[in-house]
Amino acid sequence: MSNYEQLTNLLKLKESGVLTEQEFAIEKAKILAQSETSDFPIKNRENNSETIGYILLLLPIISSIAILSMNGLSLINYFNFFTWGTVILTSILAAIEASNLGMGKKKGENGPVGIFFGMFFLWIIVFPYYFHLRKKSGLKINFVIAIISAIIFGICSLAGYAAIKDIEEQVRNFYNY
Repeated sequence: MSNYEQLTNLLKLKESGVLTEQEFAIEKAKILAQSETSDFPIKNRENNSETIGYILLLLPIISSIAILSMNGLSLINYFNFFTWGTVILTSILAAIEASNLGMGKKKGENGPVGIFFGMFFLWIIVFPYYFHLRKKSGLKINFVIAIISAIIFGICSLAGYAAIKDIEEQVRNFYNY
Protein backbone atom coordinates (compact mmCIF):
# COMPACT_ATOMS: atom_id res chain seq x y z
CA MET A 1 0.00 0.00 0.00
CA SER A 2 1.41 3.39 -0.97
CA ASN A 3 1.93 6.19 1.51
CA TYR A 4 -0.86 8.17 -0.12
CA GLU A 5 -3.30 5.28 0.40
CA GLN A 6 -2.17 4.86 4.01
CA LEU A 7 -2.67 8.57 4.72
CA THR A 8 -6.10 8.52 3.04
CA ASN A 9 -7.21 5.55 5.16
CA LEU A 10 -5.84 7.24 8.26
CA LEU A 11 -7.79 10.41 7.47
CA LYS A 12 -10.98 8.37 7.02
CA LEU A 13 -10.44 6.77 10.45
CA LYS A 14 -10.00 10.22 12.02
CA GLU A 15 -13.08 11.62 10.31
CA SER A 16 -15.18 8.64 11.42
CA GLY A 17 -14.10 9.23 15.01
CA VAL A 18 -12.04 6.04 15.43
CA LEU A 19 -8.83 8.07 15.91
CA THR A 20 -8.35 11.17 17.98
CA GLU A 21 -6.47 14.20 16.60
CA GLN A 22 -3.40 13.21 18.63
CA GLU A 23 -3.47 9.56 17.45
CA PHE A 24 -3.91 10.76 13.88
CA ALA A 25 -0.88 13.06 14.18
CA ILE A 26 1.28 10.26 15.61
CA GLU A 27 0.33 7.76 12.90
CA LYS A 28 0.71 10.38 10.18
CA ALA A 29 4.22 11.19 11.42
CA LYS A 30 5.11 7.47 11.34
CA ILE A 31 3.94 7.11 7.74
CA LEU A 32 5.78 10.24 6.62
CA ALA A 33 8.95 9.20 8.44
CA GLN A 34 8.77 5.77 6.83
CA SER A 35 8.43 7.34 3.36
CA GLU A 36 11.48 9.55 3.95
CA THR A 37 13.64 6.59 4.89
CA SER A 38 12.40 4.11 2.31
CA ASP A 39 10.75 5.44 -0.85
CA PHE A 40 12.71 8.49 -1.89
CA PRO A 41 16.32 7.35 -1.32
CA ILE A 42 15.71 4.17 -3.32
CA LYS A 43 14.56 6.17 -6.33
CA ASN A 44 17.55 8.50 -5.97
CA ARG A 45 19.91 5.54 -5.59
CA GLU A 46 18.54 3.97 -8.77
CA ASN A 47 18.99 7.22 -10.70
CA ASN A 48 22.52 7.62 -9.33
CA SER A 49 23.27 4.00 -10.14
CA GLU A 50 22.15 4.43 -13.73
CA THR A 51 24.47 7.42 -13.99
CA ILE A 52 27.32 5.42 -12.47
CA GLY A 53 26.49 2.56 -14.85
CA TYR A 54 26.83 4.82 -17.88
CA ILE A 55 30.11 6.18 -16.53
CA LEU A 56 31.32 2.62 -15.95
CA LEU A 57 30.52 1.76 -19.57
CA LEU A 58 32.07 4.90 -21.03
CA LEU A 59 35.39 4.83 -19.16
CA PRO A 60 36.79 1.78 -21.01
CA ILE A 61 35.60 3.16 -24.36
CA ILE A 62 37.19 6.56 -23.72
CA SER A 63 40.43 4.88 -22.62
CA SER A 64 40.37 2.71 -25.73
CA ILE A 65 40.01 5.74 -27.97
CA ALA A 66 42.84 7.48 -26.12
CA ILE A 67 45.12 4.43 -26.45
CA LEU A 68 44.40 4.07 -30.17
CA SER A 69 44.96 7.76 -30.85
CA MET A 70 48.42 7.83 -29.26
CA ASN A 71 51.69 6.76 -30.81
CA GLY A 72 55.37 6.82 -30.03
CA LEU A 73 56.45 8.40 -26.76
CA SER A 74 52.98 9.57 -25.79
CA LEU A 75 51.79 5.95 -25.96
CA ILE A 76 54.74 4.80 -23.84
CA ASN A 77 54.20 7.59 -21.31
CA TYR A 78 50.42 7.33 -20.92
CA PHE A 79 49.57 3.69 -21.68
CA ASN A 80 49.74 2.57 -18.05
CA PHE A 81 47.81 5.64 -16.93
CA PHE A 82 44.87 4.81 -19.20
CA THR A 83 44.84 1.03 -18.69
CA TRP A 84 45.42 0.91 -14.94
CA GLY A 85 43.46 4.10 -14.38
CA THR A 86 40.44 2.55 -16.07
CA VAL A 87 40.73 -0.69 -14.10
CA ILE A 88 41.13 1.09 -10.76
CA LEU A 89 38.47 3.73 -11.36
CA THR A 90 35.86 1.26 -12.62
CA SER A 91 36.62 -1.03 -9.67
CA ILE A 92 36.09 1.81 -7.20
CA LEU A 93 32.90 3.03 -8.89
CA ALA A 94 31.46 -0.48 -9.04
CA ALA A 95 32.19 -1.01 -5.34
CA ILE A 96 30.54 2.30 -4.44
CA GLU A 97 27.49 1.46 -6.52
CA ALA A 98 27.30 -2.07 -5.10
CA SER A 99 27.32 -0.58 -1.62
CA ASN A 100 24.56 1.88 -2.54
CA LEU A 101 22.48 -0.96 -3.99
CA GLY A 102 22.95 -3.05 -0.85
CA MET A 103 24.73 -5.90 -2.63
CA GLY A 104 26.31 -8.49 -0.39
CA LYS A 105 23.67 -8.41 2.33
CA LYS A 106 22.29 -11.81 1.42
CA LYS A 107 24.32 -14.91 2.13
CA GLY A 108 26.38 -15.99 -0.88
CA GLU A 109 26.00 -12.65 -2.63
CA ASN A 110 29.00 -10.63 -3.78
CA GLY A 111 29.46 -7.46 -1.77
CA PRO A 112 31.32 -4.25 -2.57
CA VAL A 113 34.70 -5.51 -1.35
CA GLY A 114 34.43 -8.72 -3.38
CA ILE A 115 33.38 -6.78 -6.45
CA PHE A 116 36.27 -4.34 -6.04
CA PHE A 117 38.96 -7.02 -5.72
CA GLY A 118 37.38 -9.26 -8.33
CA MET A 119 37.24 -6.42 -10.81
CA PHE A 120 40.73 -5.23 -9.92
CA PHE A 121 42.35 -8.65 -10.46
CA LEU A 122 40.10 -10.13 -13.19
CA TRP A 123 38.69 -7.02 -14.81
CA ILE A 124 37.90 -8.50 -18.22
CA ILE A 125 35.65 -11.14 -16.59
CA VAL A 126 34.21 -9.37 -13.54
CA PHE A 127 33.37 -6.11 -15.33
CA PRO A 128 30.62 -7.70 -17.48
CA TYR A 129 29.59 -9.98 -14.59
CA TYR A 130 29.03 -6.94 -12.41
CA PHE A 131 26.56 -5.60 -14.99
CA HIS A 132 24.77 -8.94 -14.76
CA LEU A 133 24.49 -8.37 -11.00
CA ARG A 134 23.23 -4.83 -11.62
CA LYS A 135 20.52 -6.21 -13.89
CA LYS A 136 19.42 -8.53 -11.08
CA SER A 137 19.11 -5.45 -8.86
CA GLY A 138 16.58 -3.99 -11.28
CA LEU A 139 18.81 -1.57 -13.15
CA LYS A 140 18.41 -1.07 -16.90
CA ILE A 141 21.81 -1.39 -18.52
CA ASN A 142 22.27 -4.82 -20.07
CA PHE A 143 25.45 -6.77 -19.45
CA VAL A 144 25.83 -7.53 -23.17
CA ILE A 145 26.81 -3.89 -23.64
CA ALA A 146 29.34 -4.31 -20.83
CA ILE A 147 30.79 -7.38 -22.59
CA ILE A 148 31.24 -5.34 -25.78
CA SER A 149 32.85 -2.50 -23.81
CA ALA A 150 35.20 -4.93 -22.06
CA ILE A 151 36.18 -6.61 -25.33
CA ILE A 152 36.91 -3.27 -27.01
CA PHE A 153 39.01 -2.16 -24.04
CA GLY A 154 40.84 -5.50 -23.93
CA ILE A 155 41.66 -5.45 -27.65
CA CYS A 156 42.81 -1.82 -27.54
CA SER A 157 44.95 -2.51 -24.48
CA LEU A 158 46.59 -5.48 -26.21
CA ALA A 159 47.13 -3.41 -29.36
CA GLY A 160 48.71 -0.62 -27.28
CA TYR A 161 50.94 -3.11 -25.48
CA ALA A 162 52.01 -4.63 -28.81
CA ALA A 163 52.77 -1.16 -30.19
CA ILE A 164 54.93 -0.36 -27.15
CA LYS A 165 56.85 -3.63 -27.58
CA ASP A 166 57.34 -2.79 -31.26
CA ILE A 167 58.70 0.65 -30.36
CA GLU A 168 61.06 -0.94 -27.81
CA GLU A 169 62.27 -3.39 -30.45
CA GLN A 170 62.90 -0.56 -32.91
CA VAL A 171 64.95 1.31 -30.30
CA ARG A 172 66.98 -1.82 -29.50
CA ASN A 173 67.66 -2.40 -33.20
CA PHE A 174 68.63 1.23 -33.69
CA TYR A 175 71.18 1.04 -30.87
CA ASN A 176 72.16 -2.56 -31.77
CA TYR A 177 71.34 -4.11 -28.39
